Amino acid sequence: MTEPAQVARVPAHAARRPAGLGWLRSKWTLQVLSLVVGVGIWQLYGHHSPGVASYPSQVVHSALHGHAREITSAFEETLSSFLLGFAICTVIGIPVGLLMARSRLVELILRPYVSILYATPIVVFIPLLIVYLGVTFKLRLISAVLVGVFPIVLNTYIGAQQVENDLLDAGKAFVGKELQLLRTIIIPGSLPYIFAGLRIGFAHAMVATIVSEMEGSVAGVGGLVDRYGQNLELAPMWVLIVVLGVFAVLGSSLLRAAERWSSQPWDRRTRHAKAGAAS
Repeated sequence: MTEPAQVARVPAHAARRPAGLGWLRSKWTLQVLSLVVGVGIWQLYGHHSPGVASYPSQVVHSALHGHAREITSAFEETLSSFLLGFAICTVIGIPVGLLMARSRLVELILRPYVSILYATPIVVFIPLLIVYLGVTFKLRLISAVLVGVFPIVLNTYIGAQQVENDLLDAGKAFVGKELQLLRTIIIPGSLPYIFAGLRIGFAHAMVATIVSEMEGSVAGVGGLVDRYGQNLELAPMWVLIVVLGVFAVLGSSLLRAAERWSSQPWDRRTRHAKAGAAS
């Protein structure tokens, strides 16, 4: 005797949902519609009140014709120091955080400095850095490192502290060596915290780079922000804001993609399997 076929139950709210409007529930559609509405409101308001706010068509014209060359040159200078500074933050911050988590002596020595410097605003240090370093490339680089490294250190330290003791005991029983424990248990278990620290450090290092340029009146995005603000040039100022926002979103998206790739390998296998089945 054959078993009766099982019929999947469809929720009542899903049955009442119009089939042709499913695309409206897509997160990408909602985000695009939100941006379109926001830009439309900005265009109307700015067009009728040009003395208060610029508007998108004027910003695009300024980006393409009026200030494209100097904005591009400023971003090249800012990114050169920021990217190098963020790379140094990553190379220093993750090992120091792991070392603090695994060594009580190192933790006791470094914890006060990390906590104090993490909580101190960057503006306090910039006058001293100008005196010591001058208005040079080193000013932007050291500012980015000084502010961006401590979120990475703290989040890595907290993540390594959160690894379950049962896993560590099992690792010591089967693996034994500290470096192997780090590679197989501690670092994989700390990856969500490490990437959270990288995202925070990314934002802090970018802010520190621009603030150091503004305070030191040097070339770069910060120098342009200072100049445009003093001259009340609203359109190029908005170009800088939009480009910075796009860069920040792209950087955060890349870090999130790297986090998923490194900490969720089962998703990679599932996607590869689906791609193979589709082909």
